Amino acid sequence: MNSIKNKKTQNYLLMLMVCFACFELIQCSPFTGPSTENTEDLLSLTILAGVNADCALITQQAADDYKAEIYPVGTSGCNRTFIFGSSYNDYIRKEWLKMIQVETFLQETDSSACATTISTVQAVIADPPTNPTLVAQATIDSYIEYRVVDGPMQGRKTTADSLQNTAGLTSTLAATEGQELTRLSLGDFENSRYLALASIFSESEPACNAVVRVEVNRWLPGWIYNEKVDLEYANTPSDQIVPRFFLSQCFFGTVNMGDARECDNLQI
Repeated sequence: MNSIKNKKTQNYLLMLMVCFACFELIQCSPFTGPSTENTEDLLSLTILAGVNADCALITQQAADDYKAEIYPVGTSGCNRTFIFGSSYNDYIRKEWLKMIQVETFLQETDSSACATTISTVQAVIADPPTNPTLVAQATIDSYIEYRVVDGPMQGRKTTADSLQNTAGLTSTLAATEGQELTRLSLGDFENSRYLALASIFSESEPACNAVVRVEVNRWLPGWIYNEKVDLEYANTPSDQIVPRFFLSQCFFGTVNMGDARECDNLQI
């Protein structure tokens, strides 16, 4: 009898441990929004690419003047093929799938207020190479180096400048928030980037952008995508959110072409 009781107790404890582990896995993700159909593949890619670093795609603007575009892609994935695919058509298809997510999100958010934006997105889906967010083949060819970097550190000055000029934070608060910039995993980046894209595409339709911004903020508070900043940020207590690093760009070299977004310590 005791052995039966002990067995039941062990089974009960095992079930509790499994439930607790599942709860912890859910809690570990900073996002609870919809995910892509490729989530399992992306999780595998996250393991392959690593999440403890980011990848700077560096181009030369002029003599001793360089631009770094920083993606949340880890050490093993910091290369042209991993980021853009084995061909330009592979890259276009990946972005095409992202635009389908954008359309679905806009339809579900407010199909009436976003009618014009939805039409624009549908036109891109019908003819993927017209996507204005695509990195041109010539630009990809111009990258002179793919370098593993600390993305949040390199992007702090850009982040502080964006928060101050776009989200309306004071220079002191913007600098403080920039120091707290957090990195996304590759999986979160891929699963959530369509939210930032939806906000960007809706900017030319104010009524749509207003509802989209609120909805995107609900899923992804504090997002920063290059110079694009979560405009709901300033309406949220600063101690409740921290900037989330999607994409960032900065400039370095003795000549800086007048751009204030300087990298923290990059050099060639």
